[in-house]
Amino acid sequence: MGSFITEITVRYAESDQMGLAHHSNYLVWMEQARIEAMSAVGFDYGKLEESDYLLAVVDLKVSYIKPSRFGDKLKLYSRANVLSGVRIAFITDFLNQNGVKIAEGTAELACIGRSGKPKRLPAEFISALKLN
Repeated sequence: MGSFITEITVRYAESDQMGLAHHSNYLVWMEQARIEAMSAVGFDYGKLEESDYLLAVVDLKVSYIKPSRFGDKLKLYSRANVLSGVRIAFITDFLNQNGVKIAEGTAELACIGRSGKPKRLPAEFISALKLN
């Protein structure tokens, strides 16, 4: 997949009384970037779920470097890394409008079926992300 770019503008509702983006929004933005990246390589997440492939978050980390504020335009650079036959990590770098890295996050996901049991990631999904 290389790196996929998602653009975000920090909305008023996403900021606190100090005008800073609340830390919890970074998790939502990471999910948006992950889903958009999957869509860009031909995988609609809803259709993936309909095929009994669910991606459950098993580990999540965000490191905050600098704050973002209401009105800031952010670029999220996301890339994927297969960790095993059932686990994948999406790494996201957050850059502000000046190109300064303000945060970085990693979401590790496990592929499971509706039964809750682990399932191998579909080969075509891995191929679409250009992962081996």
